[in-house]
Amino acid sequence: SAMSGEPAKANFEAKRLAELRDAAASMKLNYWADQIDIQVEVVRGLAAFAEGKHDEGIAILRRAAEREDASAKNVVTPGPVVPAREMLATTLERDGKPADAFAEFEKVLEQQPNRYAAIAGAAQNAKRVGNEQIAVHYSEQLLKLTEYSDSPRPGIVEAKRIVERKLYRCSPKVG
Repeated sequence: SAMSGEPAKANFEAKRLAELRDAAASMKLNYWADQIDIQVEVVRGLAAFAEGKHDEGIAILRRAAEREDASAKNVVTPGPVVPAREMLATTLERDGKPADAFAEFEKVLEQQPNRYAAIAGAAQNAKRVGNEQIAVHYSEQLLKLTEYSDSPRPGIVEAKRIVERKLYRCSPKVG
């Protein structure tokens, strides 16, 4: 809801998640209560951003990302579907802060390599800040990750463009 610009629905979902967190805490499932609380913060941050409170939303998302990074993971415990830091990076990108977004996408990839959205985001934001070499690096990584895909996803299309521009610039000129 929050990512689609519906803060009222997102706030409702945050309240529901808070109820689930409280239920987990009452059952002494502290690890899961903490994980749910991180998700509450993510939704609250996205809702604040959607309400036009950009700095507040980004600050909330940053705290959630730091908490998630600091939480201990058991080897058999699944990671988040979308890491809080990836949500932070996407929000920074939407806020027109490509250098900050790029840095956060790289942090995601340090913890969780081969995430499609993080690689695509790193490539796009490297390009936006004028670092063509890094944009090519991440674009090539994305194309390798999706080499058997025939998807028209925008990230793949743009990665192909970035790599093709590199190849065009590096090819010998005839004539």
